[in-house]
Amino acid sequence: VDYTGQPWIDVVKFATDLMGLPLKVLCDLGGWKEAQTVLRCYQHTDEVQLRTALDSRPRKDGVSSQSAGIKQRESDLRIP
Repeated sequence: VDYTGQPWIDVVKFATDLMGLPLKVLCDLGGWKEAQTVLRCYQHTDEVQLRTALDSRPRKDGVSSQSAGIKQRESDLRIP
């Protein structure tokens, strides 16, 4: 991919939007030869991505934090 003339922020957005892909695939799509370049310069996490990662981790009781949060919200909606 040729980014000549593209604003730098568009390249960052491209790399960040595709962060869920395997790094090798992202490098091939973006034309980066070195994965470290992508990690160092172009991919940036945001608060939503960090929260999603934390919420999806398994808890000790085997239920994901995200599922537990949904169950908690459902129980909050029940009328006593």
